Amino acid sequence: MTGEAEQLVARAREGDPAAFGELYADVWKDLYRFAYYYLGNAEDAEDAVQETVLEAYKGIGRLKEPAAFKGWIFTILTACCKRRVGGLIRRREQVQLEERPELTADAGEEGMSLSMELREALLQLKPEERRVVLLKVMMGYKSHEIAQILHMSSGGVRSKLSRALQKLRGYLETS
Repeated sequence: MTGEAEQLVARAREGDPAAFGELYADVWKDLYRFAYYYLGNAEDAEDAVQETVLEAYKGIGRLKEPAAFKGWIFTILTACCKRRVGGLIRRREQVQLEERPELTADAGEEGMSLSMELREALLQLKPEERRVVLLKVMMGYKSHEIAQILHMSSGGVRSKLSRALQKLRGYLETS
């Protein structure tokens, strides 16, 4: 985290809503993408991000280390997503294709089939493995960034990622 971002966190902790808004502006796309891939549809992802931002805004004063903001807000998002999953298991199978941003009319039948297979393969992973894969592959975070977000060691992240990708390959090869 840059010195400027740490100053924003310090201002937000003191109650400056504009500073919190700037922090949110820097992470909202990543929060949304994570929630979308975790929950499976746009509406639930938006709700989870909204809930996360509310919780983070209310709790920013308790954030002890300004440099940990990104990991802290992703921890809140993960908890929000986990809470939502309980009520979404049945709905998850009924995701509307038009809600899926990666599935456009241009994607064609083959692209839609591959995307659905990948989604099914992701659902076969354990939740922590899925989080690591989403953060690395879909969102482009580096191992040390994922380690900070998930409160793991970088080696643990690389190990989980390797095993999870191997599981995904195996699932996709048998489908």
